[in-house]
Amino acid sequence: MSKWKSYTPEGVQDQLFDSCLMKRNLETGMRNYFRECGYREIETPILEFYDTYASDNVIIDQESMFKLVDQRGRLLVLRPDMTVPVARAIATKMRSYTFPIKCFYMGDCFCFNESGGGRLREFSQAGIEFVGAQGAQADAECIEMAIEALLGAGITEFQIDLGQVEFFKGLMDEAGLEKEEMEEVRQLIDSKDLIGLERLLNKGEMREDIKKLVLNMPGLFGSFDIIDKMMEMDLNQRCKNALINLREIYTIVEDAGYGKYVSIDLGFVQSLDYYTGLIYKGFTYEVGFPILTGGRYDNLVGEFGLDTPATGFSIGLNMLMMALENQNKVEVTK
Repeated sequence: MSKWKSYTPEGVQDQLFDSCLMKRNLETGMRNYFRECGYREIETPILEFYDTYASDNVIIDQESMFKLVDQRGRLLVLRPDMTVPVARAIATKMRSYTFPIKCFYMGDCFCFNESGGGRLREFSQAGIEFVGAQGAQADAECIEMAIEALLGAGITEFQIDLGQVEFFKGLMDEAGLEKEEMEEVRQLIDSKDLIGLERLLNKGEMREDIKKLVLNMPGLFGSFDIIDKMMEMDLNQRCKNALINLREIYTIVEDAGYGKYVSIDLGFVQSLDYYTGLIYKGFTYEVGFPILTGGRYDNLVGEFGLDTPATGFSIGLNMLMMALENQNKVEVTK
């Protein structure tokens, strides 16, 4: 018998009776909820051309993708995420549709960097895309739907952190850093490497108050108070506009009755090319990774020839299942 005949590859798993039923129930509940909100389902192929993900505005490293070659020698990938192919489909096949377009998806993705700590190389995502919609109201709608989707799944204790990439970019303008240096600063903040960050900032010439603010970014979290504090500082208009946008979104979400589930985190910095404004991620206890990510990505659809804004979120169904199991919120079915 072959050594590996009775095993599954690293990072993939069988879904047996109870876990399979739980996953299907989660999918059914979210599918019904998204439809009730006026979103229509879209399905894209598991196989995509590598070129679909070969862009400055796509945040997935090529080293993390599963690659294969078709019979004509063209490089293909197993899709590592759902948002990019949805953007491709809308830009190339739905131009005649009435915008904005509200769609949702559910499907499996494949990515090497998802392994470790309970994460998988084959994982399922469910999410929405609000394409062609500008403004704080559209972003707030997505956040509110994300909250309701988690509540509907049975997760009652969670927090969604809201950030704004334009605030960070505005600070980098103040600091006079080039794009490569900006990305290095972003990575150091994201990894909370304050020693490396201070060493990098000390190499250049920048205002001391800006340097201090960048070093303190991991601690810039809270509610309206942190926005008020930043608005009082001597910052450029790009930073101010980002804070105004974040306040507007936060206010809409709070007025809708969801304030206890959200907080401001100006130290949360994501891809500088992919996201163009609001960014957010959701956490719950007993799981060490985000169960939800989202934000505004106005440049992505344009990569496929249709210049239109977009916003949305994605829920990791495997992470959601892990949270429900670890929080003892799963009903055992016999």
